[in-house]
Amino acid sequence: MKKDKLRQYIGENFLNWVDENYSHFEAKQLSLNDIYNRYKNNFPIESQYISFLNFCKRLKFYRQWKGGAA
Repeated sequence: MKKDKLRQYIGENFLNWVDENYSHFEAKQLSLNDIYNRYKNNFPIESQYISFLNFCKRLKFYRQWKGGAA
């Protein structure tokens, strides 16, 4: 998938939030469920429309967008 399509799917708010927090999540070795709960706490309205599976898919696409492993 091209970078512009990945970015569009990920969404700007999600992208900015993950950019600010991803290294912290990796350093603490948080589970996906913990990261998802933190996202829901930061974006209570927007997170109503993002299921856990969709959240995981966005994280996968984020890693692809950044050039890391999927």
